Amino acid sequence: MRKRIKATELPEFDAAAYLGNEKAIAAYLTDVLEANDAPLLAAALGDIARARGNDRDRQVGRDHPRGPLQGIAPGQRPAL
Repeated sequence: MRKRIKATELPEFDAAAYLGNEKAIAAYLTDVLEANDAPLLAAALGDIARARGNDRDRQVGRDHPRGPLQGIAPGQRPAL
């Protein structure tokens, strides 16, 4: 009999660890855009920023009050 694994026992997944080159980032972003899900896009932009070594706060415009990505955070529905 197989042992069942609980979701809480699984390690946390970080997509940034798998975005090691621009081709992988482009494929990931393409898939996310096809999903047409704004909160998913916000999370993906954070993943891409971490993969590139950027600070996520800077990426979402918190350091730049008029930044183009201002207000994009998990759970929000941004509008352009």
